[in-house]
Amino acid sequence: MTEENSSLALLKDSLVVICSFYEDGCTTFVLWLMKANHEVNDDDPESSWFRVSTWGPLPGFYSPLGFWENNEVLIQTRGNTSEFHGSQFLYDIVTQKRRELKRSG
Repeated sequence: MTEENSSLALLKDSLVVICSFYEDGCTTFVLWLMKANHEVNDDDPESSWFRVSTWGPLPGFYSPLGFWENNEVLIQTRGNTSEFHGSQFLYDIVTQKRRELKRSG
């Protein structure tokens, strides 16, 4: 079974969509960026978006929440496939490293 999720966000003043695809116990992410108005071809509306990067698969079931700082995506753990159900972490799409967030209180 494949499940898809997406999140609309801003990255360095550009509109982006972060998509996640869950299949076979792992999640893969795809980042799409909207081109600036002067770069869009009005005859081809699909030309206004382009794929920036793909990362993963990461073992577990995750949903993107948006960008945090620089190249870090805030990600929510979901479902029964992870021991960290309901927790959030940051994932750097350049270094491909995960950084846990500490909860206070």
